[in-house]
Amino acid sequence: MKNNKNAIVKKGTGQLIRGFNKEKKTVMLDLSGNDIEATTGEKMNCYRNDASVLFYIANSYWKATKTIEEKISNCFEAEKDYSDLITQLVVPYLFEFRHFVELSLKALFMNATGEQAEIVHDLDKLFISAKDAIMALQRDERPGILAITDEKYNSSMANIKKYLDKMKEIIVPYASSEPSVEYYRFLFDRNNNLDNPIITLDFEKERQLQNEYYSAYKWLIRSIHEIHYIYDMH
Repeated sequence: MKNNKNAIVKKGTGQLIRGFNKEKKTVMLDLSGNDIEATTGEKMNCYRNDASVLFYIANSYWKATKTIEEKISNCFEAEKDYSDLITQLVVPYLFEFRHFVELSLKALFMNATGEQAEIVHDLDKLFISAKDAIMALQRDERPGILAITDEKYNSSMANIKKYLDKMKEIIVPYASSEPSVEYYRFLFDRNNNLDNPIITLDFEKERQLQNEYYSAYKWLIRSIHEIHYIYDMH
């Protein structure tokens, strides 16, 4: 598998630039990672990873998932009957998390290879691609990157394998039981059939699964960062 360092790293701030105007209710996101000028006049820059944009957007879907989750949880706890609102939120809640998983796997692949992940929505396939790319990583020896010992490298790789195994334990059954992303987006197939008319949500079980995946994913990122530069913009 090609591991093109030049394709992975660009020079830039590696920072998300936000424009926010509360009065006008406008928001601007600059994901370019371009150099910015300090107050003293010099350019501020650092290594920037192309995958940082995908990590940031993936994290945005995670935040959206948790925002909807909080609303559903509050509705369940309220004395007033919010059953209609809860049922309206089920599909967005499930979709936001599924899309977070997809983008997180594509970001991990891109970070490891410098290449765009295959444009597919198959979580099993995306996980295998990301896992193989990550396990093929060598320690980052570019100028400016802190060198690590063999002992630290081997320890980090052991942790990487552990968290990948944990993610696999979650993704395999999740992907086999979860509808495809096209289902959440369109519901009807090309023949205008509603293939899966019954949607169920076990809220506590779903919340536990989501949190377990996110925990393994974040610990994996930390372990990769110990041997290979990764900028997780969020």
